[in-house]
Amino acid sequence: MRCVMLLVSLLVVAANAAPVTHQIVLHQHIFEPSIIKIPAYTKVTLVIINRDDTLETFSSFTLNREKLLLPHASTTIYLAPMPPGEYSFSGEYHPYFAQGKVLAVQEGTP
Repeated sequence: MRCVMLLVSLLVVAANAAPVTHQIVLHQHIFEPSIIKIPAYTKVTLVIINRDDTLETFSSFTLNREKLLLPHASTTIYLAPMPPGEYSFSGEYHPYFAQGKVLAVQEGTP
């Protein structure tokens, strides 16, 4: 019985440690969804698909990331575990439209 409980505990910890993946689509110069809610202190993978006919960037000073988004292509951005907070991002070619944010929230916070 003790071994079973230990095994279940290890599986729960391993499941919680798995990276979280979110997909963002850029269409008509707008990131959808524009707000990504992630658990704080968790590795995150962002898969960004550019459905536009033009170049764009994924730029974020607060996330310390900048990536060129080629037309009709996808790219992957990896984020290290981060504390709770709001991390904004935008596109450099259409900064008034291509905007969004990552919300890192503590578990149990709405």
